Amino acid sequence: MTTRPEVVKIERSGDSVRLEIRIPGDLAYFPDHFPRFPMVPGVVQLAWVVAYASEHLGLGAAFKRIAALKFQHPMLPKDRARLVLTRTGAGEVSFAYDKAGRPCSGGRIVFAAPGAR
Repeated sequence: MTTRPEVVKIERSGDSVRLEIRIPGDLAYFPDHFPRFPMVPGVVQLAWVVAYASEHLGLGAAFKRIAALKFQHPMLPKDRARLVLTRTGAGEVSFAYDKAGRPCSGGRIVFAAPGAR
């Protein structure tokens, strides 16, 4: 079982990065969320945003808060999706997941200032 999607393609442009991902059928969270209709939990989607923003946008500071959040359509086993991350300000990142142009979730997260607790 795995805890992250397969990253199929990465495109960088200025303050943005676009990740084409494939949700594995054996994602570790599927058996508990939900057994009869597995989908990627929202908290897992946010954890991926934090991890990929740190990795690809150089935001090494700690996650501070969620500034905006909206879930629209579930991401399911073996789905292909796109995650777009854009640095929108000092320590702030907007994100959007979609499948074939159909929005799945999106919002903004804020990272703590470097050295802040």
